[in-house]
Amino acid sequence: MEIKCSSDRVEASAPALERGLRLLQLLEGHSSMSLDQISRQLETPKASTLRLLATLEQMGIVRKIPEKRYQALFRLQPLQSPIERFRDSLKARMTMLVASTDCTVEWYEPTCDGMQLIHQTNPETELCVQARPGFLRDWHTELEAVICVGHAFASQAPPLKKSQHYTANGILCPIDREEIQKRIRHAKSQQTAYDLPFNSNGVRRFAAAAFDPDDLSFLGVLAVAEVYHFSRANEPEFIIQSLTQTLKQ
Repeated sequence: MEIKCSSDRVEASAPALERGLRLLQLLEGHSSMSLDQISRQLETPKASTLRLLATLEQMGIVRKIPEKRYQALFRLQPLQSPIERFRDSLKARMTMLVASTDCTVEWYEPTCDGMQLIHQTNPETELCVQARPGFLRDWHTELEAVICVGHAFASQAPPLKKSQHYTANGILCPIDREEIQKRIRHAKSQQTAYDLPFNSNGVRRFAAAAFDPDDLSFLGVLAVAEVYHFSRANEPEFIIQSLTQTLKQ
């Protein structure tokens, strides 16, 4: 069984509670321990240690076994990180976004090397994206929508002096430093970015920044990847609105 707790360290204002938690952490790492072993490890008198053990045993958290040894029945575990909680809550919303746009939906997180694809949900159609989880969009090669939002908010993003972008369907051209900064500033102010031309793989992306609701730290980028189709295309405003609404749910 598990007891979940925050991993943040705080100054102990309740020494008995601190000793009890330290005792439980100590027992986690051993199959069993004697009173002498626990007392030495905690650097507390045997009488105090025995009282702690008796309290935990009464609560059903620790048990006494033969040969006067003790075992933990629970273990301490840090709470889910903000990004883990967000990932769990995002999957169902990504499925709904796929249904409303009929496009592939992707979740990216920042790394030192670029924005990494973590999760992807595809529509039930042949028109879907070939990139798979683990794929990395590096910070420098192309200033497409996901990377643009990443540069706007990710602390891992390096300064960008030169890059490329698609000026028309399938045509990749250099982009100057002034235009790079202009696009990143716009992404920062709107918290979104999108590509109008389709790339050489016939895909264009619409991206929105996601933040932790508690401390507003940047978590990653939710993106819609649209595959080129000769008879239809989504309106950018519709996709961006769908993305932002999905993140607000």
